[in-house]
Amino acid sequence: MIRLKVNKEVFDMPQTWGELTVEQYLKVINTTATNQEIIDTLACKPVNPLFIEVIYPFLKWLEKPIDIEQYKTNEKINIKDYSFGKYILLELDLQKKENVIKAYSIYFDENKILAEALPIANKIINQFFECKKWESEHLGFKPTNEQVRAGIDKFDQFGRQNTIDMLANGDVLKYDSVLALDVNTVFAKLKRIKIENDFQRNYQKIMSEKK
Repeated sequence: MIRLKVNKEVFDMPQTWGELTVEQYLKVINTTATNQEIIDTLACKPVNPLFIEVIYPFLKWLEKPIDIEQYKTNEKINIKDYSFGKYILLELDLQKKENVIKAYSIYFDENKILAEALPIANKIINQFFECKKWESEHLGFKPTNEQVRAGIDKFDQFGRQNTIDMLANGDVLKYDSVLALDVNTVFAKLKRIKIENDFQRNYQKIMSEKK
């Protein structure tokens, strides 16, 4: 942080990305933000437009990308303990290639400084991809030729809504309850459903071969 004095007015301005709060960071990276808006955000107060040219040279560090790897944390987090709704929001943001810090914003409301929030966001994202790998390995579904011919792929357009609707037994009034479930519970239920479905298919095949 650096203290600047312009025409008797004092401004405390950050000198690294890590000194920003999450809220400041999200405002600064807004592609439509003007220099005035950026400086007002970093100064935490309105700045006289006449001071912009004096202050802005002290913000050249904004031109350098964030080195996420330099920030570390020992804070423990397991996204499977949080709601399935947050998990879906994270999935949607990553599909849109949103900024890393938005992962943190989904799970935490407190306005930490970026140096603390970034490594947590990194952990969240790494765990998400581990969960996706687990889903692929344990919940993957291969439709039968008959199901393909019947047009099962048409359900793909609904994405995660398929899962929510199934767990809610088709009752839209129960959607919020499903989204509030922790990911561990959802995954355990989905795995049980898959095992039951696999069993029923295998059982029907065995019984049909007896005839």
